[in-house]
Amino acid sequence: MRRERSYGFVMLRHSSLRSIRLTSDITSLDEVEVLLIHQRSGGHWSFPKGHEEPGETPIVTARRELFEETGLRAKPELWCAGEIYWESYTFQHPRKGAVNKTNGFFVGVVEDGPEESVKIQEEEVLEAKWCSFATAMVTLTFSEEKDLLNRVRSRLERDLEKKQSIL
Repeated sequence: MRRERSYGFVMLRHSSLRSIRLTSDITSLDEVEVLLIHQRSGGHWSFPKGHEEPGETPIVTARRELFEETGLRAKPELWCAGEIYWESYTFQHPRKGAVNKTNGFFVGVVEDGPEESVKIQEEEVLEAKWCSFATAMVTLTFSEEKDLLNRVRSRLERDLEKKQSIL
């Protein structure tokens, strides 16, 4: 069975287009939006991601793919301490046969500010949109990415609870 690995980002921004750096900048996850892309190949909704090139580290791959697909850059400081959120699944490719795919995602925010506009890579992406966690859950096509987004949300909720218990 063929194995493939990709890296990408679960990108976040404040719904009011205010800049956010860390969970200290928000009081509720209702204030946060998630970036989704509509893939041209397959027509599914997902997070920006792609295959690593020779010599790339996971974070370099994720940043390159984010920029190629959306024109956005992730801030150097990552949420969730640079933790990688993994998903894995097997699918049948028409030419490659059975493929075991593993994707790793970082959590990030836009480097130039949340008002930075998305410039899609038209060869690969049909459209991109910012949406609430709830909308993202119904928009994402695959259960693996919905599960991944739930894990990210749970981590951010725990971080917010810790922040509020300190105040």
